[in-house]
Amino acid sequence: MPQDIDIAQFFASMIVIFFAIGIHEFAHCWFADAAGDPTPRSMGRVTLNLFKHFEPVGTFMIVFTSLTGYGIGWGKAAPMNPARMDNPRRDFFFAVAAGPLSNVLQAAFFGFTIRVLASTGLLYKLPQFAIMLLFLGVFINIGLFLFNLIPLGPLDGQWLVGLLL
Repeated sequence: MPQDIDIAQFFASMIVIFFAIGIHEFAHCWFADAAGDPTPRSMGRVTLNLFKHFEPVGTFMIVFTSLTGYGIGWGKAAPMNPARMDNPRRDFFFAVAAGPLSNVLQAAFFGFTIRVLASTGLLYKLPQFAIMLLFLGVFINIGLFLFNLIPLGPLDGQWLVGLLL
């Protein structure tokens, strides 16, 4: 365990991870629901209440391993049934891809915000915590995007590669 834990960085990371994973799982559920699968809605998962997208052990692991400097954990898997979708093969692919793509969009949002604030000279007038939050928003979301594309179960990459093949 690192001797010097930066508490501000830890809390900024937790905030970004909370939104990154919650929105990632929401995106899976929303796309599956939009494709005709009632499973996520019947389980109360088509919601922006991000607490619904976390499971206790995965959340504990995120916090605990973040203290060690690694940050490995998970959210509650999105309930999807491709057989109930309008076009099972295509719609399931898009519902699975929606999660990692949401991380790219979140990273783009943080990056765009940094760019606008830097070009107006306002970036370095922000509190250090806000600046850290913005930069971690880019790095953590890109990291989650890339990690989720690994073609091993239960990551999204397993399903994407399987559907492409």
